[in-house]
Amino acid sequence: MKQLFLSLLILHLSCVNNERPEDNFEEPETYSNDSVCDQMFHLLYLSKLDHFDKSWYIPTSLEESFVELDKMINDPLKSWIRCIDDGAFSARVHLSLGMHLRNNWGLWLGSPLHQSFRKMGLHHPDDMSGVILDSYQRRLKGEDIRLQEQIDSYTTFWNQQKPDKDGNINMSQPSLQDYQ
Repeated sequence: MKQLFLSLLILHLSCVNNERPEDNFEEPETYSNDSVCDQMFHLLYLSKLDHFDKSWYIPTSLEESFVELDKMINDPLKSWIRCIDDGAFSARVHLSLGMHLRNNWGLWLGSPLHQSFRKMGLHHPDDMSGVILDSYQRRLKGEDIRLQEQIDSYTTFWNQQKPDKDGNINMSQPSLQDYQ
């Protein structure tokens, strides 16, 4: 266990240090960090530390959700979240932790947290869980969460969707014609 902790600590410190070991480093820095972060996650998986604790308390605000996520996520996983690129955390856990938040925090059913996001201009639970997870990752990294930027991004996305003749929005992938 001591050896595992030291290995994780070394990996964590290598993610935190943004200096390159040499001036002539040829690989992109993001590739190098991804590799280290992938190794870190692999160690977490092998040591069975790659899971999230369940939470049955329903936060009423974004700030409360950070407090609850801090309880649900162990320290080694927090190190991994700090290590990976911005947005990669929410993408990786969309169908696990993200689904837990949507289903158990009332994001589908009009909980106070759901209502607070609706007041901000977000309407889809996937968008709400994305904002929670991206904001949490940025908070862990000590960055500004850029909440309005996230809301604007989702609002722009939904405003660009075109309803069909029945008023349904087609959520399929864009075709090549959309880019010409």
